[in-house]
Amino acid sequence: MKSAQQEILFNGTWQLRDEAIDVGADHASRIVAAKRGWIDQPVPGDVRQGLLAAGRITEPLLAKNSFDQVWIEERSWWLRKTFKLTAKDLAHDVAELELNHLDCNASIFLNGVHLGDHPSAFRPFVAPVKSSLFSHLREGENVLLVRLTHGLEGITPDMYEPLKGHQPTEANRGHAERGDRRRPFVRKPQCVWGWDWQPRVATVCINGDCRLRLMSRATIRDVQVVPYPTEHGAELDLTVSVQWLDPFATGRGIVRVAVEDADGKTVAAGEVDTLLQSGVNYIDMGVLVKKPHLWWPNGMGEPYRYTIKAEVDLGKSVAAYKPFRYGIRWIELLTEGEFTFMVNGERVFAKGGNWVPADAVYARVSDENYHALVAEAADANFNMLRIWGGGLYERDAFYEACDEHGIMIWHDFMFACSPYPDHLESFRDEVAKEADFQTRRLRNHASMALWCGSNEWLYMTGSTADGTKSERGARLLGEVLPAAVRKNCPYTPYWYTSPSGGEKPDSYEVGDCHAWPVPMMLDLYRRYDPKEFDSCDALFVSEFGYPGPLSLESTRRYLEGAPYDTTRAKDSVWMDHMNTFDGGALDVGLKRHYIDPLQASLEEYCYFGGLLQGQMYSYTLDSLRAKPQCSGSLFWMYNDAWPEVGWTIIDYYVRRKPSYWFVKRAFAPVKLICRQAGGKINVICANDTMEPFAGTIEFGYLSMDGQGKLRSKAISVKPMERKVVATFPSGGKDVTKGMWLARFKGEQGLRLPSATLWATEYRKRQLVQPTLGMSVAAASGKGAYVVTVSADAFAHAVELVLPDGAVPADNYFDLTPGETRQVTVHSKAKLTNKNVSIRTAWDWFSKRPEAKK
Repeated sequence: MKSAQQEILFNGTWQLRDEAIDVGADHASRIVAAKRGWIDQPVPGDVRQGLLAAGRITEPLLAKNSFDQVWIEERSWWLRKTFKLTAKDLAHDVAELELNHLDCNASIFLNGVHLGDHPSAFRPFVAPVKSSLFSHLREGENVLLVRLTHGLEGITPDMYEPLKGHQPTEANRGHAERGDRRRPFVRKPQCVWGWDWQPRVATVCINGDCRLRLMSRATIRDVQVVPYPTEHGAELDLTVSVQWLDPFATGRGIVRVAVEDADGKTVAAGEVDTLLQSGVNYIDMGVLVKKPHLWWPNGMGEPYRYTIKAEVDLGKSVAAYKPFRYGIRWIELLTEGEFTFMVNGERVFAKGGNWVPADAVYARVSDENYHALVAEAADANFNMLRIWGGGLYERDAFYEACDEHGIMIWHDFMFACSPYPDHLESFRDEVAKEADFQTRRLRNHASMALWCGSNEWLYMTGSTADGTKSERGARLLGEVLPAAVRKNCPYTPYWYTSPSGGEKPDSYEVGDCHAWPVPMMLDLYRRYDPKEFDSCDALFVSEFGYPGPLSLESTRRYLEGAPYDTTRAKDSVWMDHMNTFDGGALDVGLKRHYIDPLQASLEEYCYFGGLLQGQMYSYTLDSLRAKPQCSGSLFWMYNDAWPEVGWTIIDYYVRRKPSYWFVKRAFAPVKLICRQAGGKINVICANDTMEPFAGTIEFGYLSMDGQGKLRSKAISVKPMERKVVATFPSGGKDVTKGMWLARFKGEQGLRLPSATLWATEYRKRQLVQPTLGMSVAAASGKGAYVVTVSADAFAHAVELVLPDGAVPADNYFDLTPGETRQVTVHSKAKLTNKNVSIRTAWDWFSKRPEAKK
């Protein structure tokens, strides 16, 4: 049976030209006819990609190149696409044009007809271009023209000053170019005007698919799936939205739905023979999936997904909906005396980080990049990513990757760090359209765990510039956004803003917390005392962070020949790629824990800076996980928008920083944690798996060279439980000569990391040179090897030095005296004792002046 619809995708190479920014839509006929001045432009893509390929600009994120590209904001940008249609194409009854993510202030023309203007990057432009009464299409050549700008033109002081709020910029931290008080009025990613972690790169792009949809008689607009548990399995209530395209007459159709398992077998199906009225018809049906495989977060089970297919049979033709993957699961947010996500009836400790756009030029992030970054998060034992409100609603590939890897999504709506002009009815209406589109678009993703109104709105409105509070934005967060969630996905929890709860944001008793008091402490020395975090009793921490450098290879790449500037000159390339919140704190922290960074080489700075960031994340994440009332820790932030000394554990080039491994161990499914309480050391075991855990641990105090006596104890921990499994006295020990520790014995000790607790910094310890043992053996599985490492004395940051492309399951780990660890490594090249080596912090530190003090 023939298809009742056809789609023509316009992605690929378009033509691009620029004009003065005041050259508006009234110049379209002249510009579309111009023979010269066009360059190739990818779509989806940002104009910088076309300019870069044409040699008109240099890579904007290297060195200080972004400063030379401010002129892009002073131009209007015109994108032209020529396409051909046949008589067969035009035989369809109806055609519509859909352009996704137009950034920003778009005007759209087709064959000289002005189809309309579009103000938002966060919902698509859709326009009818053919019906029974008219057609803007023609047989043969057709021309599509789109005008875009950066979006801020026309926003005047008399518009944004009445907000009376704090729209932060980075001016007071030495970057006057970063930030713009006009940004709340423009519905596009807020971070493109500059943030503490990215430069000002005012985007101009089409960041989504562009398509011509040709349809006859009917089409399926949407399929909504709502699961309900029953004693016989999972009941799926489906609503199929079928649009009958004839505005003057009714028709009939058979609407069919099928649910297939991972092997392609149909496990449930339903159909409805129905009258179709003009316009959208909502066809409801229920199907039962017996003995369903549920979708589980990473570490709790398989993120199983079915495939759902839908079609409407029109007799002589069929209109099919694009098949989609669907995971059956139930998610709740418990907020009475806690802040806990519950999945399929199980309480979950949320582990993960905050997600920002993966490129400051965000339109050039590929689907492969999305999948790689989400896979890396899953490998680091994440089960949640928080989509920060100053970025964007990502492309489909991101959400599909989260579904696949069991990564729950805390999704902010796109509002961040500002009041917003919701006193304007036009603004509220635009946001309502955006929220309606995005909640419908994303509602069938198993990974969607929470919609949140904004990021840090309460910070910016509760303490305004003139000393008063501002309610601008409250109608969005309290009325417009929850209405969209209630309408389109009432089974997904909604949270007003992050942080919120209690009388003031960051309450430890109610809601979620952004735990910045320690990482932003004015006393820079105390800022790098991780034990300060032991006093954090929040129910859920959704932000906190510590910066660290990139690898030596990545750092040299972004410096583009500029030096490592130990003078910290404000106008240097080095300081431009330093997070603006740092304020010299990382230098203070490095000097406290390891080395004087101003007397170090670039290689030493990258190495010890990476270890320091890892140590801070490791200790603080352990502290939060050890607290029985805490149900989640999401650090700031997971990924980078450009290369800088910043918050992330995986860099802009998708390379793992040393801190990646520290976080992976902190989020391990089964984890030992040591914490001091009064004169005792408590050993906590966290079991975030669905299976009971039993084993034997040893614990106590050991000197650097292994002197001391450990006690042994058999332990058992229930599924999804955290509890104290051992306690021992801490007094009478020289804190510079040894450590308190707990570690697993036997086979578990080979695989699971030990827990150590130190009372003093690495550089203050009376270090002993460790003697290390290493062997390499082939393991089961293609390209799999096991590297066995042992130490007779304490060894800090044991690093496996491997051939290019080899990926270890762990790295930069500590070995306690007498401990042996086995690390699985996957490598295409054969691994032997000859091409694998090990080194530790001792090998670096012992050569430094600090080691001789």
